Amino acid sequence: MLSFEVPEGYRFDFEEYLFNTERHRLTQAKDGWKSFYWLDKKRKLVKASFHVHVDGNVARSPYRATFGGVDFSSNMSQKHLTVFIQSVEKFLMDINIQTFQIIMSPQHHNNSSFSKHFQALVDNGFGNLKSDLTAVIKINSNSFESRISNSARLNLKKSKNLIFSRHDKEQYTEIYDVIKESRKERGYEISMTKSQLIKLAEQIASKTHFFGVYKNDVLVGGAVCFEVSNRVLYAFYVGHLKSFETLNPTGYLYSQVYKFCQENNFELLDLGTSAENGKTKFSLLEFKQSIGAEPSLKLTFSKKKLDD
Repeated sequence: MLSFEVPEGYRFDFEEYLFNTERHRLTQAKDGWKSFYWLDKKRKLVKASFHVHVDGNVARSPYRATFGGVDFSSNMSQKHLTVFIQSVEKFLMDINIQTFQIIMSPQHHNNSSFSKHFQALVDNGFGNLKSDLTAVIKINSNSFESRISNSARLNLKKSKNLIFSRHDKEQYTEIYDVIKESRKERGYEISMTKSQLIKLAEQIASKTHFFGVYKNDVLVGGAVCFEVSNRVLYAFYVGHLKSFETLNPTGYLYSQVYKFCQENNFELLDLGTSAENGKTKFSLLEFKQSIGAEPSLKLTFSKKKLDD
């Protein structure tokens, strides 16, 4: 049954991804959100949730985040998932939404959910607007070194004198500055200002991790990671200063974040997309594959209201 709120006494039968939680949604936009839930009244369970941001005649999920889409229980039927999306679409079209856009979570985050979500969107007439390749490392008991290519293993030896550190709140600005500088050196912009990132990190502090790599006392590289679920750690920003390229700071950084994932029972390390100007950047994808990552699809679907 479709609902616009969670009734008292109901519990969620699934975990919402970080970007779909209320605390993160409100960092994307303070208002404009519409939420939908699919309820199992007999068991008092929320079987699915879907949050969209409405701006004029456009509805988006997410609004300003990496991905959105429907979160749902592993035992929700394909029929109910399809009807849920259909019901949400009908409500939005009735309030004169003209365009409905959804960015799905990457395939490897949950292959079964991805397949069900994909088919439910297709069955409701959504079209694939865009496709990106993310790269994910599956975490297991094997060492990082045993999983990477021979060339990556040789490069990792160059970083033997580097020191890895997990940063606390007072050091967040240092990490941001070194990542911003690393992007500037390579001709790229950074998507968030320092104040935006620090504010986000404070609002979702328990899900945010800042890591740094040092050569002696000099910070030469850093990473900002988010726990997007209890299974997945997402490397949001990663970078190192160009003058320390020969020491392979990024390779070393990933090796240590991999160990962090092992110690904290994560199942996947998501390295993000490998794209530039809307197309796959092959050199970046190949680097990620050389350190043990597998390609994973991230799809954007869209549907426009037909003229009456």
